[in-house]
Amino acid sequence: MESRNTVGKPCALVTGASAGIGAAIAARLLAEGYEVWGSARDTTRLVAKPGFHPLALDLHDGDGVGRAFLTAQREAGGAFDVVVNNAGYGLFGPVESAPFERWAAQLDAMLAQTIRLSLLALPALRTRRRGAIVNVTSMAVEFPIPGMSGYNAAKAGLSAWTQSQAYELVGSGVLAIDLRPGDIRTSFNAVLVSAVEPAAEGRWARVRRRFDHMHAVAPHPEQVATDLWCALRRGRSGVVRSGSFFQVRLAPLIARLGSDRLRHAVQARYFDLR
Repeated sequence: MESRNTVGKPCALVTGASAGIGAAIAARLLAEGYEVWGSARDTTRLVAKPGFHPLALDLHDGDGVGRAFLTAQREAGGAFDVVVNNAGYGLFGPVESAPFERWAAQLDAMLAQTIRLSLLALPALRTRRRGAIVNVTSMAVEFPIPGMSGYNAAKAGLSAWTQSQAYELVGSGVLAIDLRPGDIRTSFNAVLVSAVEPAAEGRWARVRRRFDHMHAVAPHPEQVATDLWCALRRGRSGVVRSGSFFQVRLAPLIARLGSDRLRHAVQARYFDLR
């Protein structure tokens, strides 16, 4: 990723850049010499830095997503070198605990609007025959998280979309990277929206405690940023996993070689499901 555009530096867009993985990726790209447009729903949560351009973007506002992207792309000189689709959120609870409209809104924001951003970025990247679209999915693609059905579905769909893009972009000079973090020590759980009914709190409280514990002892988001940077430097499309040794090495092996029964047993033990 050594290209230059009319701004004079390589340029990147990172959605969900106010904290956690998005903030770490934005910081790494800044350190590597990029101008970075970082988005949040509330730009007051974005920390001002040299070379960093705050961008208001709300995935629940489809038309606004398009306007924000095109404005930022013009400011960047007509094209981004790297687009990192990271923004998203969790809705926690069994599938029947929230009305359909809440699940549909999550899928629209995290899948459909992220796809919209990819489609908006692609024409300029194809024309320049270089650059990368990075979709931040999750290890939940391989091991779905109990109580996170909407999140799991959105990330699995985005992963399939990204890999389809990778096939279609062969020979174009444009990369499509499916970045799959495992548990990472961020504030994600602190802002997790709970839809658990009081009558179901016993079982789901155990799952949530386990979920919170795994995040508390997980690697820091800078590891994800480093793993992504290494992938960009290699210049190859595909899946990039990031996280603990178990989640990055052992869990995918179990998913590929083990039976569904074994995978479900591992999940039940991992999340204290009983």
